[in-house]
Amino acid sequence: MNRNSETEATVLALKQVGEQNRLVTLFTPKDGVITAVLYGGPKSKLRAMVSPYHRGRIWLYTDTVRNSCKISDFDVQNFRPGIRESLFKTWAASLCAELVIKTYARGESTYKLVQGFLDGLDIAQEQQARLGLLRFLWRYQCELGLQYNTATCIQCGALLSGFSPEEQAVPLQSGGGFICPDCCKAGGTDAALMNSVSIEGILYLQAIENASPQEVRLLRISQSTFSSLQGFLLERTNKAADTRLKTLETANLGLFL
Repeated sequence: MNRNSETEATVLALKQVGEQNRLVTLFTPKDGVITAVLYGGPKSKLRAMVSPYHRGRIWLYTDTVRNSCKISDFDVQNFRPGIRESLFKTWAASLCAELVIKTYARGESTYKLVQGFLDGLDIAQEQQARLGLLRFLWRYQCELGLQYNTATCIQCGALLSGFSPEEQAVPLQSGGGFICPDCCKAGGTDAALMNSVSIEGILYLQAIENASPQEVRLLRISQSTFSSLQGFLLERTNKAADTRLKTLETANLGLFL
């Protein structure tokens, strides 16, 4: 049976199909990541509307005999023009889109998280966007059920908040939590030579989990903490996707990271 349907959706990616058509990857609240064909040449009004990171109401026509789905109309409610004003913000949105696609994301809460991040990129200054990316990546880890124990040492159970902010803890390679500075020293591990995260950074991750988004946006961290968190979260993001994300592989590290 052929059917018409409509849903809210965000455009994640486009791929050229033949000379005139495009395969569109969409993220929807109910069905997660889906694909549909957009027919029409460069002069098509609909083609201009269906662009990456645009969010709105989309109408789809499904042909069950041919097992195909095409876009009939798209009412854009948010164009997010600010994302295209910065190379970093464009790159961060691309990373978000690839992560959603590679992890087969679905569910209302994940959809709202992605929309909040893209909305933030649209209006934020670049430095704010860089911190916003870290917050998004950690919250996305939680959405996937890959939370870390940021409260206590995974070995001795000591409260990580009891150490000085500049001290370093080491994340376990197998995931799950951090080894506190004392356990690192007892085991002969020089945390400074590992992919360590400062206690300040771990407390920042705690805040992301427990405080309101508004409260977390007011927090500031040192440049060294930012760098260590960035390395930790990007590596965890690759592991979450179970692949090397192309957005990270092709990034100009000096520009984007």
